Amino acid sequence: MTISKNETIYTQLIDNNNNTDFDIYMIKKVNGQYIQPERMSDNINSAHMDLGAFVDPDEQYIIFESNRPGTGGFSDLYISIKNSDGTWSESVNMGSNINTNFEEGSPYVSQDKKYFFFLSDRGGFRNPYWVDAKFISDMITDVKDNALVPNEVQLNQNYPNPFNPSTVISYSIPSRSNVSLKIYDLVGKEIASLVNKEQEAGAYQTKFDATELSSGIYFYKLITDYYSETKKMIFLK
Repeated sequence: MTISKNETIYTQLIDNNNNTDFDIYMIKKVNGQYIQPERMSDNINSAHMDLGAFVDPDEQYIIFESNRPGTGGFSDLYISIKNSDGTWSESVNMGSNINTNFEEGSPYVSQDKKYFFFLSDRGGFRNPYWVDAKFISDMITDVKDNALVPNEVQLNQNYPNPFNPSTVISYSIPSRSNVSLKIYDLVGKEIASLVNKEQEAGAYQTKFDATELSSGIYFYKLITDYYSETKKMIFLK
């Protein structure tokens, strides 16, 4: 695990209730006490193994190991950048200068931010390697440039799902648009209006709290000037 300057812990956990593989969670400190671990977004976690996170102390970026499809070997190192709105960018493979056809993992950046260390199975053994960490600054710039404008509208599945009592809904839009995000019950009755305003291009997320509702199936619908989509979610008390 790693701990940021604001004492947030980043570590990997397994949700046995949902039969998942390793995912990366953050554990925040509120009023001097650590609260329930929160799974990080799907921009970081996948349906595969995601673990071994290193988070910059200032939380500018997170680097972690994953064996998701597209890796060069058993696992590669990926990076995600924290956006100005507090969300995390879509994870990017750190490339052939770091990753090989073998397993890479255990990323770490020195406290002076000059050296990037990691473990690799290249050469037949799992040994430590290091490189100049200046390349991370270049990757941060590239990721931010690519993340500023999404290529298309995307409405993501809420997480967690099923949920109790709250869940997070995230979406992205490629250009300025009027955006509506509403919650409906099974018979089509509007339950809540989460977003109803004009927004610039970018990635967004909002929290829905169903404490006052009954358990059951609900729907959330995203409408923009040029797109609409509806997804289902399940509230289980």
